[in-house]
Amino acid sequence: MGVIYIPSKGVSSWKELLADPTKHWKEGYSAIELAKAWEEASGFPHEVEQIFAKSGNDLFQDMEILYAFPEFKVPITGGNKASQNDLYVLAKGAKGTVVIMVEGKVREDFGPLVKEKIDKGQATKRLEFLRKKLAISDKKNIDNIRYQLLHRTASAILEAERVGAKAALMLVHSFDFNRTHFDDFAQFVSLYGFAAAPDKIIGPIIGNDSSIPVYLGWCSGI
Repeated sequence: MGVIYIPSKGVSSWKELLADPTKHWKEGYSAIELAKAWEEASGFPHEVEQIFAKSGNDLFQDMEILYAFPEFKVPITGGNKASQNDLYVLAKGAKGTVVIMVEGKVREDFGPLVKEKIDKGQATKRLEFLRKKLAISDKKNIDNIRYQLLHRTASAILEAERVGAKAALMLVHSFDFNRTHFDDFAQFVSLYGFAAAPDKIIGPIIGNDSSIPVYLGWCSGI
């Protein structure tokens, strides 16, 4: 993966970075909606600012964007394909830097279940790494968890470790009034003994005094 990034010229610049621009760049789909929301905002989109403000956590107060990288790829152990995150935001808050991996959604799902990947003989080695990185015990059944949620969250942790951030956040930015597929997100959150709620930052789900605290969130855009 290269380390040189070209500044955006606007919403259309995001299209060029998609894995399949023809398939994914359509009005009413998450790629365009996410690009519009973040390009048109002066800083963070309003709904993202709101969940930071309501979090009651100093890590997310006085947040400002340092850099933002659409379609950011994070290599993950155990496979040849990197996790391509819709948006990576390196932000600075009251307590220091925070890595935010944003997953945009309208009505698209989170992809295959873990058991579907296993049945196809895929991602077996990577799943071992993800379980360890995400502090998911081998005793916990993750067959019905959406695989994408695992590697997107791991991406946030890995990047936070790489840049020495104070915290990591995997944020779903939804543009669907009905919050389609929120149940899948909630099921993932429940692995850590938390109850998911829309427009809220949850956690830390893992992390302590000696490791980076990790948070999950879901916010609703227009």
